[in-house]
Amino acid sequence: MKDAAGKRPDYRCRAMSRALAAFALASIAAVAQATTLVALDTQDLVAQAKVVAVVDVVATRVARSGGILTTVATLEVVRAVKGTALGERLVAFSPGGRQGEWVQLVDGAPRLQEGETRVVFLEPAGPGVYRFVGLEQGALRVVPDRSAPGGFAVERHFVSRLVPKHSGLPLPLLPSREPLMPYLAKLDHLAGARR
Repeated sequence: MKDAAGKRPDYRCRAMSRALAAFALASIAAVAQATTLVALDTQDLVAQAKVVAVVDVVATRVARSGGILTTVATLEVVRAVKGTALGERLVAFSPGGRQGEWVQLVDGAPRLQEGETRVVFLEPAGPGVYRFVGLEQGALRVVPDRSAPGGFAVERHFVSRLVPKHSGLPLPLLPSREPLMPYLAKLDHLAGARR
């Protein structure tokens, strides 16, 4: 078979075109699988969590099962608010991670690092294992802040798209930082009201 110019078609070009088209469709499908979370306020986080605490991240590791990566973190409680005790070690997981040449980023998942301090809201995920309520909403970073009483603040760093809980309206911008001590007092109050 020849084309209008009398040349034979190059089937390698057709095969390459089909492969590129398949890759483009797969890429679009992967983008379409983004994370969408319902916005949770502090009251919602405390209500849904079985454990609320300030923790140090003492260790992280990434586990792989098939093509799925999961970050597993060992957390040490430095201040208990609800459902745990000072000094207790907890194991919590978050979807995604980095293992060798494999990288899997899940939009909205907390990216924990050894040595950091977090205010966490955890729910049971199995015997002795927890997951973060609302993904990154349930793992707030504690950072130094000279302007805050006590010198520390809770930092909200939301990279995910949040959907308002009760309306179709856009969310108001959440403050990026809140002083730690008043925030913990609010948590104590909310947790105490639920006991």
